[in-house]
Amino acid sequence: MDLELRCPSCKEYYRSPVYLPCTHSLCYTCALTSIQTTNEHHHNQSTLDISSTSFASDLDKLSLTSDNDSGVIINRHSPSSSNSSSSSSSSSSSSISSSSRPSSILLPPALPEISSSSFIPTTPIRHQTNKPYSTCLQCPVCSKIIFMDISGIRSLPKNCLLADIVSRYLGEKSYEQQQQPQTPKCQLCRPSEERAITRICEQCRIGYCDQCREQYHPMRGPYSKHNFVNALQQFSNNLNEKIFCHEHSNRLATSYCLHCRLECCQQCSIHTNHDTVPIQQAAKLYKTQLSSQLQCLSEKAKYGAEFLAKLKLYPDYIKKNGEIFETNLIKDIDNLIQTLENKKQELVTYVHKEIERKISLIHQQYSTYNAHIQRTTGFLQFSIEALKESDPLSYLQVCHGLNSKCSSIYGSFSDEYECKAHTSFEFDFTFNTECLYREIHRLQFQQIKPPLSPRFIAEQCLCHDEQSGTISGTLAWSMRDVGAIQGFILELDDGTFASDFREVYDGTETMCAVDGLLLSNVYTARVKAYNQAGESAYSECITLHSSSVYWFTFNPRTAHPDIQFISNSTSLTNDNHYSFDSITCLSSQERVALGSRGFRKGKHYWEITIQRYDDKPDPAFGIARFDVLKEHMLGKDSKSWCMYIDSQRSWFMHNGQHTNRINSGITVGSVIGILLDLNNGTLSFYINDEPHGPIAFSNLTQGGVYYPAVSLNKNVQLTLVSGLDAPTQTNHEL
Repeated sequence: MDLELRCPSCKEYYRSPVYLPCTHSLCYTCALTSIQTTNEHHHNQSTLDISSTSFASDLDKLSLTSDNDSGVIINRHSPSSSNSSSSSSSSSSSSISSSSRPSSILLPPALPEISSSSFIPTTPIRHQTNKPYSTCLQCPVCSKIIFMDISGIRSLPKNCLLADIVSRYLGEKSYEQQQQPQTPKCQLCRPSEERAITRICEQCRIGYCDQCREQYHPMRGPYSKHNFVNALQQFSNNLNEKIFCHEHSNRLATSYCLHCRLECCQQCSIHTNHDTVPIQQAAKLYKTQLSSQLQCLSEKAKYGAEFLAKLKLYPDYIKKNGEIFETNLIKDIDNLIQTLENKKQELVTYVHKEIERKISLIHQQYSTYNAHIQRTTGFLQFSIEALKESDPLSYLQVCHGLNSKCSSIYGSFSDEYECKAHTSFEFDFTFNTECLYREIHRLQFQQIKPPLSPRFIAEQCLCHDEQSGTISGTLAWSMRDVGAIQGFILELDDGTFASDFREVYDGTETMCAVDGLLLSNVYTARVKAYNQAGESAYSECITLHSSSVYWFTFNPRTAHPDIQFISNSTSLTNDNHYSFDSITCLSSQERVALGSRGFRKGKHYWEITIQRYDDKPDPAFGIARFDVLKEHMLGKDSKSWCMYIDSQRSWFMHNGQHTNRINSGITVGSVIGILLDLNNGTLSFYINDEPHGPIAFSNLTQGGVYYPAVSLNKNVQLTLVSGLDAPTQTNHEL
């Protein structure tokens, strides 16, 4: 946990940390020394070619040091802006466009919307002409630029939870903890009979002594649903640091909107139809959510630690086997005639290099995995301490950042930090002593095992137009251990009628450019590796679409085997291409099918019609990464984003987390519309041409490749229509 408690700037333990909108923290003094004026920032960026048509687009291009970076704006919420805030928020929430963004923070499409409690204004950017953004600082962790008004660092909230955990970790008490809180007097007692407050009503925000509570606030009638909290506990948790309503700067926040993820009061009209709960209940809810994630992450970390212990022994195994192999090799060569002496030294040298290469590979993996385990363990300890936090406001301030980081670390154990050695501790070679003397000069090591399958790098596989008017494609793949590889074979299928894969490349490179692609074709590619022992299995297939028109179908090569593609009179198009637009499933379990085209930028809209719907199942619609799990329901893992819906209600789901229950279902003939806007990093849904709920997801990173995806069982049949024009107006709530 020590790493989590050190400032990324000064590397010391946090001192008076402030919370940044990007969910990272800095010491107050570090943030103060890092601040610069916007003029200085523009001067530093003057060498970059930045063209803009609006203030919002300028901010999206300011920070170019990170691929996923953009401008972030914080503005201190002042009472003077209360009236304009509440009036503008209702009008701005009805529509979304590229020029009207959440006013509290200006973020790139790739990043989620982040709220900073009472410091977030609700007045749209275009109305804030009297609030110039005069200062900014760059987060040292993610390189995002945070823009602030003239109040500077004071507009950033204090990270009370982090400060408290640092104090507990160091065995110290902060200055605030050393001060004994003085409990105020009852607000309804006579001046001559003032008694100390014992209870505070969360709804009325009035402190009562025991006598006045019984007299003026009986727990019956309209007061029966009010919630009382212990006054001593509240004041010991820094109750004086008041958090005001996001919309009404003169009212204390008493509730938390689960839909908007903002603190609010009971008078907020924009949260009337949203799920709102008391602050304490919201903190408990998100603590429970983090606890569940931490339990799964703890299991991953435990398994990873066990694997790390085994991986630590790999160098010894490699050395031991290498020594045995070297001894046998020398013994066999010594039995040969003097003609073999020169060849012997060559082979010994090869063995030493192989040992060094394997050890180097294992050391590198061990170092990387060890650092990841330390970070994971630190985060687990830090999160456990966070769960001990008794102040709900402090916890709510950082809970979303903790949940997001927990999901990211959990996902990394399946992707980047897979618990599998990058190379074997065994030597897959043999030495043949029975060969003839005339073969001496042809002696060389031979592989006794074929290589593993390579994997495509989806982000680097794309089609692009050349200046000559032709279309070419680029395909890239990778292998963990290339030491046992002699070459790769790339095969391509152009998708025409009765076509098959044909070889287009044979060589040692891991990237290939294919020229002369036909327009409006869906190409499917696969690759395999080979050595002297044989060929590997084919990789998973990947598709390329050689057209600027965003048309696609369901891809039978990447779908789960239980997905059944329905043939009809239109299944073969005029240009001899298959059109797999209708699908069902042979299994009673949910299975996933992907579209034939992946998207990395632009705005895309497609519709899916429900052709058959029996026994009220809950199919899921959305997007997914190329390597999503296809034997589970869409949205169960970190590589898929979806809406799943039955005959009465629907939910949004990502990484197994359900949000935004909406009471509206589907029947036979219902049309599900999916709008993927990678310019703004959002995913929205429509049912029968009407927006369905708010924007479902707003944290889709640009540069990543997203494939249209569905999951269904045998009770559902779907038909796809792609390449449609996006809706001209979106009425989703923010």
